[in-house]
Amino acid sequence: MPTHMHILLIPKNEYNISGIMHSIKRSSSRLINKQNNFKGPTWIPSFYEHITRNEEDFFEKLNYIYNNPVKAGLSSKPEDYNYSSANLKYKTDLETVLSKYPQVETT
Repeated sequence: MPTHMHILLIPKNEYNISGIMHSIKRSSSRLINKQNNFKGPTWIPSFYEHITRNEEDFFEKLNYIYNNPVKAGLSSKPEDYNYSSANLKYKTDLETVLSKYPQVETT
């Protein structure tokens, strides 16, 4: 999305959402500023988090994320949006994560 991002995260070990988001924002801000010859903040300091508590909630959020560019008129299908993990050119660990939960079907 041109104005925001959606991320599904599973923090591991000593990592937490705040630290992960800080790292993502810091790294991407540096890259964006360098590419655009810009200085200053790229992201707002806060973020919104939602903890998924069951597979229905997880897939609801995943579908929302995948379909957000379609709803915004940026692509006709989720996999056509260049900056989405629904685009098959990107490798994600979604299948690996879901394979650990045999009760979850990925279709």
